Amino acid sequence: MPVFTDRLLSVSPRLEHTLARAETRRLCELGGFRIHLSDMKRVFLIDSMSHIFRAFFAPMGARQEPLRNSKGQVTQAVFVFTNMLRKLIKDERPDYIAAVFDTMAPTFRHESFEAYKANREDMPEELASQLPYIVRVCEAFNIPILKMDG
Repeated sequence: MPVFTDRLLSVSPRLEHTLARAETRRLCELGGFRIHLSDMKRVFLIDSMSHIFRAFFAPMGARQEPLRNSKGQVTQAVFVFTNMLRKLIKDERPDYIAAVFDTMAPTFRHESFEAYKANREDMPEELASQLPYIVRVCEAFNIPILKMDG
């Protein structure tokens, strides 16, 4: 891959402008150093609870009932979360990845705004029962799990 320099010699002004735009897209300034974007590592922190809620409430085509296993346990969140994770890994190819899970501890938002999440319903039991399996999915993919108040 060609390395761009600060000076372009013997090119027309139009070509120089085109090359400069290409350089801008491929290089970034970081701490005073120019770094080629292909050399940068990609870090993905998954907002797991957001994805889990989306997975649980996601419409499944024409299905009216959520997915269940042979014992009748709802498994839709596990299934959809796993597919989201597989797609993220396949399409984005992150260099580093972690799944971040919220804890039940109050945050500064609870202290500064009394009504924060006051109208939010409790997590449905059918969803709560799937959380250990989703954690196991992350472990099976060797994805570190981070727990954050929040």
